[in-house]
Amino acid sequence: MRHETDPLETVAALRPRAVDEHVERIHRRNREGVLERARTQGAAGSGRAGARGRFRHLLMVSGAVLTAVSAAAAGALLFTPSASVVVESPSPPAAESGGPPQYADAREFLMAASAAAAEGEDPQEGDIWYVRSHQYQSASFWGDGFEAHQQFVEEAWWTASTTEPSTLGNYCLDAEEHFPTEEDRAAWERDGSPPLVCEEPRSNRASGNIDFVSGLAADELLELPGEPGELEDLLRERRREYSGSGSDLAEEDFDEFLVWAAPITVTLYLPADTRAAYYEILAGIDGMRLAGEAVDPLGRTGIKVEVPGRVGEDGESSHYWIMDARTGELLSRHLGENWIAFEEYGLVEEVGEPAAPLGG
Repeated sequence: MRHETDPLETVAALRPRAVDEHVERIHRRNREGVLERARTQGAAGSGRAGARGRFRHLLMVSGAVLTAVSAAAAGALLFTPSASVVVESPSPPAAESGGPPQYADAREFLMAASAAAAEGEDPQEGDIWYVRSHQYQSASFWGDGFEAHQQFVEEAWWTASTTEPSTLGNYCLDAEEHFPTEEDRAAWERDGSPPLVCEEPRSNRASGNIDFVSGLAADELLELPGEPGELEDLLRERRREYSGSGSDLAEEDFDEFLVWAAPITVTLYLPADTRAAYYEILAGIDGMRLAGEAVDPLGRTGIKVEVPGRVGEDGESSHYWIMDARTGELLSRHLGENWIAFEEYGLVEEVGEPAAPLGG
C-alpha cells in the first residue's frame, strides 16, 4: 500500500545502514560531495548523477572485444564475490538481523555501490590487475542448421601503466559445447562437428595502446576523470567519435552504450574515484529496476538489476546484472541466454603463465 508521505522522508527512512556507514568513512576522508549526492540523489528522479570515490577491479570483454580475466596468486589482494541475499522490501533491515541491506530502488542501490566504490584502493603505475570469468555464449549462426552454445573460462593479467600497459590473456579454457536438443547436436555432428567459438585454449600477450571500448585505451585508465560530469562528458565525446554520430548521438543510444559497457568498465583497473563516478552515472539512467534476489551461474546469491532496452519473449527484461547486495560488486551479466560471471578480480602480485603457446 502506498503511504502519502514526503518522498524524501520515505527514502531517508529506507536508506540502508550500509550506505550511511560508507558515507561516514567517506566523510572522514574529506569526500563530502559523495555523501551529499548519495543521500539526495537516491530518490531525486531521473537525470545524471555526480560523485567521487575509490574502488578496484578489472576487465572482461566478450565477443570480438579483448577480454581480461585471471587466476589467483597466493597472498594476492583478490575480490571473490561473496554470497548474499536481498529481497526488495518497503521496510528497513533490522539492525540485529545481520542480513544484507535493502534498497528503495535501483538508483539508491547504485548510489550505495558508488559510495562503496569510493572506499576502494587505487591501482598504481606498475600494479598487476587480474580477472577470471566464466562465460556462456552463443556459438552458432543463422544458417548453420543447429543451435549451440559454449561455456568457457577466460583470464587476464593487466600491468597498469600510463605509458606502456601490457596484458597476458588466456582464453577458451575448459570449453564445453552445449546443445538445447539432441537434434541440434546430431545436426552439428552431421555437419562434421565444425569448430565453434572456442576450438582450443589460446594465449596472447599485448602491450602499448590497447583499446578497450569506444576509443578508450589502456594507457588512459589510470587518469580518467573521477567526477561524474567530467567522466560522462568524456565518454559521450568518445562514443560520438567512435560511432561517427557526431552531435547526433541520441540520449537513449548513449544510455544503451553505458549499460552495455558497464561490465567491462566497472571491472577495469580504474582509479576508485572513476569507478564510483561510473556507478553514479548508471544511477541516473531511467528504467533500471531492482528485481529481488537471484542466483548467478556460479551459485552466488545477489540482487538482480534489470537493465532497460531489451525484453524477451516472456515480456521480462532479457538484460540484467546480478550484483552483490552489500557492496554492489558485479557478479554476473546476462543478455538473453548469454552470460558472463566474474569469479574473481583485483590486484595480484605477479603475472601468471600462458595456458597455450603465445600467438593469436
